Amino acid sequence: MKTIYQNEKFSIETHHQIPNNDITQQNMDFWIKTEAKSYWGSAATIANIQYLMQRYSQTGENASGTFYWQTNTIILHQFTVDSLVASVKSLIEDSRDNLSDIFYLII
Repeated sequence: MKTIYQNEKFSIETHHQIPNNDITQQNMDFWIKTEAKSYWGSAATIANIQYLMQRYSQTGENASGTFYWQTNTIILHQFTVDSLVASVKSLIEDSRDNLSDIFYLII
């Protein structure tokens, strides 16, 4: 696993590289590690969801692309490390240490 961000309150790790060539159509799984807990989540962009729904319409998945669902996911406008970090920071501050309402609590 690769740490893509770390400060005194949390770190973000992933198995993936965030590509620089297309920041509008991406998705990625990641882990947030705080002092006491670890969480799993995903992030995607609206363009990525639109792409997946179009693909599903051709493959027949998800009622031929009529819907999309994904648990533990945040939607980013642009997929960059800075955008992901800003989103996670905001969620940590807003959730009052209850990230398990948003992401899957691992431990």
